[in-house]
Amino acid sequence: MNPSLLFLFLFVQAPVTEQSVLGGACLAEAKMGPIEVQAFNNWATQYREARKAGRLAEAVEVARKIVRNRCSNEHWRFQLVDLMAELKRPEDALALIEAGYDRGSNSVEDRLVELKTPIDSEVFKKSKFSAKLEADGQAALKRKAEARLKLAAMAGPAKQYVAKRACPFECCRYGQWEATEGVVLYDRPGGPGGSAEVLRVARGEKVLAVTGEVHLEPIPVLVRFASPYGFNSPVGSIVFLLDRKGEGHGNIWVNGKILDGEQIGVRNVCRVGGSECWGEFVVAEDEKKMLEESEWWVLIRTRSGKVGWTKEARKFSGIDGCG
Repeated sequence: MNPSLLFLFLFVQAPVTEQSVLGGACLAEAKMGPIEVQAFNNWATQYREARKAGRLAEAVEVARKIVRNRCSNEHWRFQLVDLMAELKRPEDALALIEAGYDRGSNSVEDRLVELKTPIDSEVFKKSKFSAKLEADGQAALKRKAEARLKLAAMAGPAKQYVAKRACPFECCRYGQWEATEGVVLYDRPGGPGGSAEVLRVARGEKVLAVTGEVHLEPIPVLVRFASPYGFNSPVGSIVFLLDRKGEGHGNIWVNGKILDGEQIGVRNVCRVGGSECWGEFVVAEDEKKMLEESEWWVLIRTRSGKVGWTKEARKFSGIDGCG
């Protein structure tokens, strides 16, 4: 074979890899100082301007540079993936996704749902990566099924759990509050139909928030890796997420004890352990519950000495110590 033709044949047949897409290998990620942060911000600005102006080739080059310098940054990796999909380059998009997955990502599966072009392509469907995802997905389904059997046979916290003396967010505080709207107070937590109205607080009225409690349904979590903070429980055991405290932290029921831990480190699928992932939701729908606010009841005392309960704490000022 003609040497020139042989070179062309080898070039065409060369597999698409992360390094070939990025134009070089990922660099070591040193701690970013002021100079590095400024350079990174400049690249981000260049990328946004090029993208807005439709200069996609320029945007690709800037994004490649950013990803090479911060290969662990999934946001920028998927910015580049989106560009490759837009440019009808599914092989390049796939190489970036697979490399991120192999590097230890816990969010690739979530992002794949948004990426119609790469995952609908024949390139993806016929790839070994697609088969790898399918196998890992089946393994996760099996884990969850086994966890649900274990859950059904174990004792846990009350299904309608009440966290006493709880204040459910960062900088939450009781003490002197002022009503920003009119608020109804009840004789006990439960509200209309479950308790009686005892008095009303008028807008502008100053009151004392004495204490509070959070009503919730505990969320079972399969421990996949050692928790990086707060508690120890064997891998394969089940714990329960209780009330939140803010900044990703909250109370966790562990074998009958209530301990502080990182609630934010729980995902639907937890492939790689670390600060961002130590557990999996046993029931996939429970992931949505984490985004919902629990029912927070507060005991209010008026200046006249009367007391009552409300779950409308957000209608008072003074509840947030951080302003």
